[in-house]
Amino acid sequence: KLNYECGSKKIDNVKGDVIDTCVGYFKNYCDKIDPTNLEVRKKVSEAISNHPGSYSVNQLLDIYDWVKSNIFYQNVPLDKAAPYKPSETIYTGSGDCKNQAVLFASMVKAVGGTARVIAVPECTHAYAEVYFGDITLERILEIVAEHYPEQDIMLNIMDYDGEKWLIFDGAGGSYPGDTIP
Repeated sequence: KLNYECGSKKIDNVKGDVIDTCVGYFKNYCDKIDPTNLEVRKKVSEAISNHPGSYSVNQLLDIYDWVKSNIFYQNVPLDKAAPYKPSETIYTGSGDCKNQAVLFASMVKAVGGTARVIAVPECTHAYAEVYFGDITLERILEIVAEHYPEQDIMLNIMDYDGEKWLIFDGAGGSYPGDTIP
């Protein structure tokens, strides 16, 4: 599995060079993701109260629902302001797509998941992605469909060299796996 932690390095298999994976758009976000912040941990505990225990897909859905219900979306173009720390987004109760994505990623990491923020400069939008490891795509779809029975579910799953990442877009989606066109 690739390491997407802030400041992580990987080896270029062709040239043998060490590459800093915290570059470009990711550098703007990786230092803001903070799963150890006490406010983040308090809110994630609230969010997953219906599904306590070990890390699960249901906890991810609960976190997504909590962010959508408790953080008012406030549009700010992607390139006009740096993202807040997650505690600032919690404090203000509002944030744009990048602030919601940073908060969501922080909360996911706080419960043991692997999450990152993806920015799409072409459409000035950002969202979070969560790595799913060994769980099958069919099982993810089944769990999401059970949680959102009123939705016609179509998941946006990104495949990076065999790694499956599910989009969690609180600002542009109606359910996990959904995003703006």
